[in-house]
Amino acid sequence: VLAASAGQSLQTRRPLRTFLFGVACAGFAVILLSYTRGIILAVLIGLVVWGSLGSRRLIIGLAVACLLIAALLRGEQRKFLMTAFDSATYQVDQGELTSMKARMIAYRFGLKRIAQYPLTGMGYGDKIVSTDYVKYQEGPQGDPRALASIRAGFAMVHLHDVWIEIGVESGLLAVAAFLAFMLARWGLLWKKWRGASGPDRRPWSVWIGFEAALQISGLVFYMLKQNSGMLTWELMAFVFVAAADPPAEDFQPIETARPSA
Repeated sequence: VLAASAGQSLQTRRPLRTFLFGVACAGFAVILLSYTRGIILAVLIGLVVWGSLGSRRLIIGLAVACLLIAALLRGEQRKFLMTAFDSATYQVDQGELTSMKARMIAYRFGLKRIAQYPLTGMGYGDKIVSTDYVKYQEGPQGDPRALASIRAGFAMVHLHDVWIEIGVESGLLAVAAFLAFMLARWGLLWKKWRGASGPDRRPWSVWIGFEAALQISGLVFYMLKQNSGMLTWELMAFVFVAAADPPAEDFQPIETARPSA
């Protein structure tokens, strides 16, 4: 993403582009080998968006890569990844506690707190939320499986969803402000993509795909401040757009009247 965002300055620096592409491939390999299903899905969606906007060859390469990955994974590994498409994975009140069910229990808690504190939220800071989450699970409405997980040392340090966490901490007004921030950013990026053509569309295609991956990731992780620092990249999108604007041509200095002798 950074290589493409740098624009034409990297067109002739093939060794640097190759190095950065290798770093990106290594990062994706780490994600794949960790079997983090939400992030794998986010990366795949981001690549599809990137390919559909800028590169048909990427779509073909992605299809081939998915087939190779499916062939290389062992039976248990493939079965674990496929649980993302199993309806039993999302039946919260049944079976053992899994990572997805733990998230959904946290979502349920978060939505209740938003209903209680719709305007101002509980207070800014994930520690406030995580402390209240423990008290909630210790109460009559708590889930015994979630409480056992907490006592075993698996603390829920945040609610694993950017939108729910913002709503719980700061209320629905903050959610609306964050939504406006996101729509403004996407509008700028889309305008830049529409206004470009040919190779000039490539960096915008990459960044829009990256934004799509970030938004999907934000539905299963609290990435605004923690994890990968989602807010940092979103602010950088505005810098990227501003830096790509060409300087005004035929600039004429402002003439001021000279006092008469």
